[in-house]
Amino acid sequence: MKRVWFAVLLIVVFIAVLIYWFFGGYVFISTPIFILTFLIAFEWTAFWNSMQAKAIPEIEKLKEPGFFFSRMFMAWLYANDRQRWAKYAAAFAYTVGFLFSLWIVMIVGYVLELDFDVLLIGWIFGMFVTLLLAIELTTGKR
Repeated sequence: MKRVWFAVLLIVVFIAVLIYWFFGGYVFISTPIFILTFLIAFEWTAFWNSMQAKAIPEIEKLKEPGFFFSRMFMAWLYANDRQRWAKYAAAFAYTVGFLFSLWIVMIVGYVLELDFDVLLIGWIFGMFVTLLLAIELTTGKR
């Protein structure tokens, strides 16, 4: 598995060099914004669910609550099945990162008077890198 991730990393670096070559350096303003919003949302979800799991005594002994009908489902998952919890949390964080980073990139592009097409290319590259990060977070060994 390490060889696969190394190959993917080499491909991502090659694509990044090509993007930099064709569009210039400011294309990568939006890539770290997407990654940071994803990581902040993921860590906030982890913090919030761990606090909920600690606040409910003996949450591990409860039967599985229904997803749409229970407000404590994510806390129960955090306490009982971290890998399944990570998949749900990564999907939530990716959605939040998608929405907030697009909003932030639009504001940064307007304030700095940058070309939105180039920022969009960097944002799409950030989506790809963040998706790889989300896959690693949900399938990696902890």
